[in-house]
Amino acid sequence: MKLFSKTLILSHRYLGIAISLLVVVWFGSGIVMMYAGGMPTLAPETRLDRIAEIDTARVQLTLAEAAEKAGFDASAGWGGGRVVLLSVMGRPAYRFGNEATVFADTGEVLNEIGADDAKLIATNFMKLPADKVRHVGTLTQVDQWTLNQRRAMPLHKFAADDGLGTELYVTASTGEVSMLTTARARTLAYLGVIPHWLYFTPLRIYQPLWYDIMVWTSTLACVLAVIGIVLGFVKLRWKRPFRLSTAIPYAGWMRWHYITGMVFGVTTLTFAFSGLLSMEPYEWTNAEGLAVDREVFTGGALDFAWKST
Repeated sequence: MKLFSKTLILSHRYLGIAISLLVVVWFGSGIVMMYAGGMPTLAPETRLDRIAEIDTARVQLTLAEAAEKAGFDASAGWGGGRVVLLSVMGRPAYRFGNEATVFADTGEVLNEIGADDAKLIATNFMKLPADKVRHVGTLTQVDQWTLNQRRAMPLHKFAADDGLGTELYVTASTGEVSMLTTARARTLAYLGVIPHWLYFTPLRIYQPLWYDIMVWTSTLACVLAVIGIVLGFVKLRWKRPFRLSTAIPYAGWMRWHYITGMVFGVTTLTFAFSGLLSMEPYEWTNAEGLAVDREVFTGGALDFAWKST
């Protein structure tokens, strides 16, 4: 029994030294996330409010003609995703998924845009004069705010002098504003979601390593909490008549550690365990994916020759 108790004490002590600070950070950052949310995003309503209206009077190409300019087989239709008519740099354009953008006024295919054109897009999006928008640089690797946009590279990054510390990113391949952050949103992210999920760029870009660290630290936090709870009962003095004040075999700070650990131990365990489950660890919940034909949801390939009546 003494060996068992000593093993538990040493395990609890050194596990606690190793990850207790991380658990405290998880609690604090989780509270911030409750009120501030996750990573900054460009909200759909913000995008809709700021995108330019489509000048339909300048549309000179049909969808089939635009598809031909993009190099697609018009007779086969389009099964590659959405086709959108939108405004790019003040001109109407057809966008075929993420594969091609064709200007609807001249049939010109949009190539990768440079910093000057990207700045025009950024200033129009922000509704600011050109001297209020500064080109920070062209990204070929993701940064803290574009971790999920690796396929969109390169991105032109701009800083806007709007009093909010706004930074925005324009995709070079499509001319689309893909991300917008403010100083407040970035600060809240650094206090909340980034430390909570360890979303630090040098680590997050290595997905397998980041995943393993999250799973193993969560697992160790669960083990730490379980050992602490077990120790709480093992070390308690079960003598009759039972009095809690004398049953706790510690004094000073150790006594407070024991009391708070027993009171909040289960809460800590459920907190760490729920975080572990959110990572779907150890293939517990992994199952073979359900294969569904994409056209079941799309209604088939888009007919380029379709015309409204």
